[in-house]
Amino acid sequence: MPNIDHTGYLPRLVKEGFQGAIYCTPATGDLLTLLLPDSGHLQERDAYFANKKKYSCHDPALPLYTEQEARQFLEHLQPVAYHEPKALTDELNFEYLHAGHILGSAMIRLNYTHNGGQKILFFPGDLGRSGQPVIKDPETVEGADYLLLESTYGGRTHQQVDVQAYLEELVQQTVREGGSLIILVFAGGRVLHHLKSRLSDRRNTVLFVGFQPQGSLGRLISEGKEEVKSMGSGCP
Repeated sequence: MPNIDHTGYLPRLVKEGFQGAIYCTPATGDLLTLLLPDSGHLQERDAYFANKKKYSCHDPALPLYTEQEARQFLEHLQPVAYHEPKALTDELNFEYLHAGHILGSAMIRLNYTHNGGQKILFFPGDLGRSGQPVIKDPETVEGADYLLLESTYGGRTHQQVDVQAYLEELVQQTVREGGSLIILVFAGGRVLHHLKSRLSDRRNTVLFVGFQPQGSLGRLISEGKEEVKSMGSGCP
């Protein structure tokens, strides 16, 4: 998946010596060519300011990887189309299925064949809603010997909300108050810079798309905390 929280550490793995192939869907590969070099650039800039202003607990503050290192990582990407089984060994292959989450997202089905028998391990990952524009609906899968679910969304059910009507009301309310609507969608790091410059203006609306983990900056803001810390300084 192209979300930076799913892919952002991959260049570091290559930097530390990983030399194998990194498989992804074609759309994910296209997005990573934009996201990860930009992430490396932002980390270099953040490390520079952290060292200049002395707000990091590391001395010196260093990026996980640079823009150039992220570009070198891209050479390891091997896109695999949906519904196209990819052999990893003579006995093991995997296949991507549509997850309906974001552009490039996929469920993974692992097929293991040994001594005439077969076992299937299925990992759905993050699942989206049906009936979304642009994104294909999550596919229905029947039959698996093992189902691997992540805990973040494993026990959650999508609320039945008219998303378009809700978003329209937020936009109209923000316009009436003369503010800006900031939509946070895992853009890849630049969001912190935009957020910090606009968060203190109560006319603005911050809209989070997705779950905000306990203790994260997004969770603190969504819970209405009076002041949060971002990039080494407080922000009301």
